[in-house]
Amino acid sequence: MALKTMRALCRLARLRWDGLLRIAIAHRVGVVGVGETSVIIAASSAHRADAIEAVGWIIDELKATVPIWKKETFEGGEVWKENDGTQRREPAPPPPPP
Repeated sequence: MALKTMRALCRLARLRWDGLLRIAIAHRVGVVGVGETSVIIAASSAHRADAIEAVGWIIDELKATVPIWKKETFEGGEVWKENDGTQRREPAPPPPPP
């Protein structure tokens, strides 16, 4: 489900930002230490503004829509959490062109 949603985000970004040449998302699986990178988004475009805007939109949508669960372990216990605590929803359409 997570891969399907991340692919959909890439497709939506390509529809909005015509200048995007390539886009990729990778999310780590397994143990990720505090402060370690868990997601990377890369985009290339003819104009850097398109890539920067697309990456910003994608990370926000990823956090809100991609079903990624994490197990937080702390002194005295552990808890499973989905993303950052927001409820999962369908990806929002990208913002309109300026």
